[in-house]
Amino acid sequence: MDPRRRELTLAQIERLKAQRARLERDWARIPRLAWALLFVVPAYFLWGITGALSTVLFVPCLIGTAAYLVGVRRFENGQTIAELEQAVAKHDAEVAAAGAAPSSASN
Repeated sequence: MDPRRRELTLAQIERLKAQRARLERDWARIPRLAWALLFVVPAYFLWGITGALSTVLFVPCLIGTAAYLVGVRRFENGQTIAELEQAVAKHDAEVAAAGAAPSSASN
């Protein structure tokens, strides 16, 4: 890993950490989707029992889908951050080891 690549990797880590904060905020908002159940009453008056039952079935599916999508993205984000930080640490260790190694070019 050259120095330019290292800097790009560090920038990517910072971007992913900012994204992690947004994902945590989205994760905290998922329970608020339950408020959509309030649409059962208007759906009943507009479309009858079919509309109300459809709303009752749709809202939990919406909440489940949102939880799955945000949850998977949070997990992948954490894994990617860990992998990139490990790569940077490995590169730094290699650079430190190369700097500490004695030079054999004195012949």
